Amino acid sequence: MEDISFLKILNSLNLGENTYILSFINKLTKLHIFLKRTLRNIKINAFNTRVVHLWFVNTNVKFILDPYAAATYYTSYMTKINNSITS
Repeated sequence: MEDISFLKILNSLNLGENTYILSFINKLTKLHIFLKRTLRNIKINAFNTRVVHLWFVNTNVKFILDPYAAATYYTSYMTKINNSITS
C-alpha cells in the first residue's frame, strides 16, 4: 500500500485541513487522544514501537483519561468470564 500524505487525501476529497478538523471537533464531548499513524498502520491497534520490537506481539494500548472510565474498564476486564477455561 502506498504511503499517501494526509494533505494528498484531503486534496483528493476537495477538503481543506480546517474543514476536516471542524467536521469532527464539534462532535467531541470529552477529551480524546489521536495517534499519528502512517496509512499502512491505520488498521493496527494503538501501539508503542519499542514494545512491539521487544515482545514481538501486537499490543492493544488504551488511553483512559476519565477516572470513572478507568474503574469501569478495569472492573469489567477483571470480572469477564473466559469461556475457553470454563468449557
